[in-house]
Amino acid sequence: MFATVIRTEEWDRNKRLRELGLVLPGFADPRWGLLEAVRAAVAGRAGTTDNDARSAAGYNAWNFPTRRLREVYRGSGGWDKFEENGVEGIINAERKLKVIAVSTDDGTCDPTRSPRNRTPKGPETGKVIDLNNQMSLFRPEALAAQGGGYQTWEFCTFDDGNDVRAELSCPVHFSGSHFLKFSERIFLIGPGEWQRIAAVVHDDGDDIVPEVRRK
Repeated sequence: MFATVIRTEEWDRNKRLRELGLVLPGFADPRWGLLEAVRAAVAGRAGTTDNDARSAAGYNAWNFPTRRLREVYRGSGGWDKFEENGVEGIINAERKLKVIAVSTDDGTCDPTRSPRNRTPKGPETGKVIDLNNQMSLFRPEALAAQGGGYQTWEFCTFDDGNDVRAELSCPVHFSGSHFLKFSERIFLIGPGEWQRIAAVVHDDGDDIVPEVRRK
């Protein structure tokens, strides 16, 4: 039977983020870089008006966090940007990892359900998930050591205007243009936690400024 590893405890979550190389130095909260991307997703969706194109909110909820992930992670710990056949995000060649931003539904951070992408994905995304499935028995560190293919993680954000949730998860089954199953899920922002997190801009002082690169 397929079993998904779900990481909800703070110590477990933080340990796994360090293993994945997603903890930025100098910040008390190991989630800082990912939380910046969540803020960008929320701002992007909230910034649309009735005069925008109908798809603008959904596009912004993907584009804004993609841009922010690149701004805060590029040049840190081996991360860079990537774009392959319409799939975009950040990549770490040494760790054999990729992270892509996805706007998801209210299955996000629900241990009884799985997050589903709001916008249907195409066949290139399906190929990525097929590779994840083939590599599901290996941890990213082992993949890097043996020079194998890349493992792709989905940075999921849910925003319904009232609540915001986020998780970092590794999909292994894709069907009907949607993600269905995951080998591992790391809960970043659970139900009801967003208001407290959103109020914190920088928790380590004004002297710490992440590198922002515009290309």
